[in-house]
Amino acid sequence: MKKLACVVAVLMTTMFCGAVMAQDGEFDELFDADEDEDADKDADEDADEESDPFEEEDEEEDDKEDDEEVDEEDDSSGGLPPDFKPMVVGAYISMGMAHWIGDVNSGKFRFAGGGGAYFNYYLSPIVALDMGLGFIGKGVRYKDTDAGADTDFKLKLTYLRIPLGIKLNFSGFQAAVQWELAFAIAGKMKIDAENDDREPKIEGDDWDDYDIRRVNMGPRVVLGYAIPLGPVSLVPGASWSMHVISEHKEGDDAARAMNIMFNVAGEFGF
Repeated sequence: MKKLACVVAVLMTTMFCGAVMAQDGEFDELFDADEDEDADKDADEDADEESDPFEEEDEEEDDKEDDEEVDEEDDSSGGLPPDFKPMVVGAYISMGMAHWIGDVNSGKFRFAGGGGAYFNYYLSPIVALDMGLGFIGKGVRYKDTDAGADTDFKLKLTYLRIPLGIKLNFSGFQAAVQWELAFAIAGKMKIDAENDDREPKIEGDDWDDYDIRRVNMGPRVVLGYAIPLGPVSLVPGASWSMHVISEHKEGDDAARAMNIMFNVAGEFGF
């Protein structure tokens, strides 16, 4: 029995020691794990301390400045199309009809021609300043009865015109509203009677004899459509113009020159 008791005591002691040693090993593992976590935290804190927050802010500001520079480069055209050409020069020829509105309403339209050049400066892709210099024929045809004889008169006047206005351009469709000054530089009065067929020029004092005002002004409206043909555009269209001051310098009779013209222009933008 004593031997059995000794054996049991030795076994119990051995088991107790094993349990204590096993627990010490687990504690060591736990302690080692805690030490590893603490080391990782210390390393992260050291890394955070080494990174300078001011440097990060500077980098962010640099990135913003780079983005702003890119945006400024993109907007350097002011939002205009890349192929936008603000200046346009052109030349045109005109054919149409001339008449006087007023005391010679019984008269008829007469054929008239003209031509000129213009310059447009576009403030935007739609709106442009419109100016130019040109020539146009004006006048009227009418009949007069004197001593029982019918006489045909055809008044032919040539004017130098200086228009200034605004032009609108919608995808090639053009509409211009102008105010123009007109200066009479030449004239003829064709007389066709049974015993009198002549075409005297109007010059010098003849302007006063025919009672014709040489300087006038009035509105002009021009419509057209630009057809691109390579570097230039062909612009067919039509125009209407009328003087606002009577062509007669004296008397109560009022007559104002009016034209309806068909135009063909060629223009180049740059």
